Amino acid sequence: MTDQTANLPSVADALAKQTDFAQDWQALEHALTADAVHGSGLRAPTGAVLQHYIDGKTMACPLPLLKLKIALKTTACGDCVYLTATDPNSEHDIGAFCRMAGHGLLIAHTPASDATLAHNGQNAATIIHLLITKNC
Repeated sequence: MTDQTANLPSVADALAKQTDFAQDWQALEHALTADAVHGSGLRAPTGAVLQHYIDGKTMACPLPLLKLKIALKTTACGDCVYLTATDPNSEHDIGAFCRMAGHGLLIAHTPASDATLAHNGQNAATIIHLLITKNC
């Protein structure tokens, strides 16, 4: 087991103050220490900053992908966008988009808490964490 949390970008101050972000980011860090990740571009570039967080847990596909495309327009080259989703189609769509655009992608899965499921009104048992590094 390897700890990949050192591969994560630093977090913009405004994001660190958001409660939903903090809970999801902590779950991603835990998944990284458990090697529960896959994808390409697992290492964020040195000095990369997490610029945007998209809480897509209440969104059906393709809305998370559309929100990602909007966020990437204002993300600097080499910086990151963090997106959470519960719709499994989002993982496939975002993965295909990142491959075509050449963006780095890290994917991790964590169990959804009962509170998350009740809040979102969904039956999903898994939260999908996607960390996208913008390629220019």
